[in-house]
Amino acid sequence: MRKRKQNWFYGISTHTGSVRQSNEDNVYINTIRDRKGNEMLVTVVADGMGGYDAGDVASETIVTMIDKWFRKKVPPMLALPYPFTKIASEIDKLLQKANATLISEGEKLGNKMGTTASILFLYKNQYFITHIGDSRIYQFSENPEQEQEDNYQLIQLTEDHSWVMDQVKKNLLTEEEAEKHPKKNLLLQCLGITENFSPFMTQGSFSKQDTFFLCSDGFYNIYPKQALLEGFRALQGSDQTFQSFADGLVNDADQRGATDNITVSIVTPK
Repeated sequence: MRKRKQNWFYGISTHTGSVRQSNEDNVYINTIRDRKGNEMLVTVVADGMGGYDAGDVASETIVTMIDKWFRKKVPPMLALPYPFTKIASEIDKLLQKANATLISEGEKLGNKMGTTASILFLYKNQYFITHIGDSRIYQFSENPEQEQEDNYQLIQLTEDHSWVMDQVKKNLLTEEEAEKHPKKNLLLQCLGITENFSPFMTQGSFSKQDTFFLCSDGFYNIYPKQALLEGFRALQGSDQTFQSFADGLVNDADQRGATDNITVSIVTPK
């Protein structure tokens, strides 16, 4: 992984947690530059399925495939007028290939290998997201509808591919009921389990004051959104590094009683 990330403040952290015996999560971050020196950043959180064998292999497989593709295939795309259009097409093919690889490897082992994949690209004040599963990507930014000084908001940019969120969309469950439902960990989509899936994709813009936050369900299932929002507010203008903040969030989640692996990635432009 390249160490030069001059245009960004960032922090990534992952922890097995105090309950699980192994860490099936993976986290990744990297950058490339166009001919004018503009950096594109990609960061990924992948959560191997705890209910399936070899979840750590599954999450590592998708991260490794994204790393190889990003370093070798994406740089020429930055010369295109709209690189995200090409990236959207190519990342979809990559996910299809990864899915087929995981299914094939699982069949060889006689065990299913599943993983989520939440992938964020940042380039020239624009973001592009492709996502499958129930890991999440948030955007922390100012709320233009509020005039008071402390007007920050934390918006979830991805949709959970879970049974409970499907019930919420159908107005059969409230979000509060979904958070406590015994089936909250049941996924409708992930990589490596079935041949057919439909990734969630979206894009938008960001400012230099915005921060992006990726996490596995092991984090958000135990960490209150309000506490996370307050943490980001405190981070603004402080001397704390993003790496220290990321490590602190993971450790705090573990202390709060997390029962799963815990992974976060935090990025903001300099």
